[in-house]
Amino acid sequence: MTKIDLEGQRFTRLLVLGEAGRSGRKVAWLCQCDCGKTTRVIGTLLRQGVTRSCGCLKGQHSATHRMTRTPLYRTWRNMLNRVTNPNVKAYPYYGGRGITVCERWLRFENFYADMGPTYREDLSLDRIDTNGNYEPGNCRWVTMDEQARNKRSNVRLTFHGHTLIMSEWAERIGIPYSRLAYRVSKGWPHERALTENIDPERVAAALIELEQKTDEK
Repeated sequence: MTKIDLEGQRFTRLLVLGEAGRSGRKVAWLCQCDCGKTTRVIGTLLRQGVTRSCGCLKGQHSATHRMTRTPLYRTWRNMLNRVTNPNVKAYPYYGGRGITVCERWLRFENFYADMGPTYREDLSLDRIDTNGNYEPGNCRWVTMDEQARNKRSNVRLTFHGHTLIMSEWAERIGIPYSRLAYRVSKGWPHERALTENIDPERVAAALIELEQKTDEK
């Protein structure tokens, strides 16, 4: 793929000074913000209008809605950081693999209008399609358990003709998720991972329940 040279170009408050290495497979650029600070930004985020300043615009927006100290605002900021900031630990799993935030949600006020009415502090922001973007229609509020079930990293295990994600098997047969994950990571066959040193009556009950659900469909 041909690299697009952004040196000398301006993106809102950012002037591109030059190339600044790579973040994964993407080219990063050193930018000078109008406020005087410099920042390192992925090129695609500049071209898509996701990153428009060093972060100083955030302070300007906060004065209008006065919600910067609320949990909902932190959720919004964390969402943006996951897809725009290569220094964030979770970036490789979001922005690093092409996940973006829709243009409308680059402003907190719009995110609040769309997601605020159904927000509760005990819920987490979740993408219905884990390969899709943060945008209306693909986001919802869920419990932590529900979000764990929807993670892209969930491994599916097949046992006695039933295929479930690993977290659901762990819940049904009464084994700590971390222990089951360890067994699978070590290459244990699914049947061994789901039965060794586990109460056989609990396993049998889980299989019976799954059979009944299959018959009901």
